[in-house]
Amino acid sequence: MMKPVARVMQYKWLQAFYYKHLKYFLTGRFDELLLVFYLFRKSGREGLMIDVGSHFGESAQPFLLLGWTVFGFEPDPDVRKKEALTGLKEKFSGFHLHELAASDEDGLELSFYASDESTGISSLLSFTPNHHEVKKVTTCTLDKFTREHAIDEIDFLKIDTEGNDLRVLEGCNPGQLSPKAILCEFEDNKTRQIGYDYRDLGDHLVKRGYDVFLSEWYPIEKYGIEHHWRSIRRYPCETEDPSAWGNFIALKEEYSPAFVRMLKSKFNVDI
Repeated sequence: MMKPVARVMQYKWLQAFYYKHLKYFLTGRFDELLLVFYLFRKSGREGLMIDVGSHFGESAQPFLLLGWTVFGFEPDPDVRKKEALTGLKEKFSGFHLHELAASDEDGLELSFYASDESTGISSLLSFTPNHHEVKKVTTCTLDKFTREHAIDEIDFLKIDTEGNDLRVLEGCNPGQLSPKAILCEFEDNKTRQIGYDYRDLGDHLVKRGYDVFLSEWYPIEKYGIEHHWRSIRRYPCETEDPSAWGNFIALKEEYSPAFVRMLKSKFNVDI
């Protein structure tokens, strides 16, 4: 009998999902996206996700498999990303792809940078010596985007823009849209150059009324290689290392108890 992992790997469009997320679940590695995925999967209902920084679509795929609608933002012209995301569109009618760069202002024409070091660090910021401009992109706020697409409710907002995450949130008016869950990244080595650090991002989420958890990873040794997870704690808190990076998981109050139970059951982490 074919093993489950081998069966999954028969399908090329699922390979990115496997390498990015499923392997963490099978091996006990920590993965913030999977935690949010399992939290929503328990509800058994379809939802809507906005995926800012879609990369190869690996974060969108598990939610598409649940029957969700996903609006993806990926302005990177990388041929491999375009091929993967086009394949996702062909397989899931609920996946809608946009080349806009989500931010806090509409209609700006900005430089977009990529690096041969890793496909995962394409950004509006140039933060390594290997970054080079690959195109001009147009910015859009989530406020404007959701109005234009008649979106009045977001279940899950995932942001991974390599440094512009707070700006994306500032373009999403909490009075208009209040996602049930938000996953976003912090890394002060990137964001200090545009005037904010992890505390500004975490405080912004707290002010919006969320229960916020800080998931810290050890400092990045090199982009494009496997990184190592350190801990997760309720925010406000300090990072254990000033050079750390990681993710904030922000949840509406009603989701927090189930999230804390899941941390215990899946990763033996007590909060």
